[in-house]
Parts: sequence; structure tokens; C-alpha cells
Amino acid sequence: MVSAQTKMKALVAARLMMGDITDWTIFEKERSTAGQIANRRTARSVSSQIGYRELSSEIKNFINKNFMSCEYDHLARLLDEIKVGTGLSLRLDEFEEKFFRWPFP
Repeated sequence: MVSAQTKMKALVAARLMMGDITDWTIFEKERSTAGQIANRRTARSVSSQIGYRELSSEIKNFINKNFMSCEYDHLARLLDEIKVGTGLSLRLDEFEEKFFRWPFP
């Protein structure tokens, strides 16, 4: 079962890649909030504030369209690697190997 924190981190990563987050300050705030979620109750509170249900289906479609065999924990791990102000800079093969190839570390 995927933790609430992992789902929220995946949500932030996907929103950044989809272009919904266009400012590094907002990104850092949302990443920090996602990292502090300790239980489902807190996650539900945050989710209702940002419209998670609608975003969740949009993000699932984004994942299915752009990534093969991608799960929430892969996007959550990706979120932890993104540097504020610069993003993530890897060659495509390195990116796929590190974040989206089976078997995953």
C-alpha cells in the first residue's frame, strides 16, 4: 500500500512536469508540505485544499501517457532529486535508468 506522503510527493512531481507549478518558490513550498505529511488524515486535509481528486485522475492519465511502468513511489523519489532553481539535468538514458526502469532499486 502506498503511503499518503508518497502519493502527495508524486502529485507535486507530476504537477511540476505537467507545467501546473511554474514558480520554484511554490514548488519548494508544496514539496515541503508533501514531505511533512505523516498520516492519511493530514493528507486528506491537504488534498481537499488543492483539489486532489481531480488532479489525481489527471496525473494518472499523464503518467500512463508519458511513462511506462511508473508508480507513485517512482515519482516521489524523483521529487526528492529535483533541485530548486535548476530542476533535474540528466541524459535521457540516465534518467530512465535511475527513475523508470525495471527492476527498480
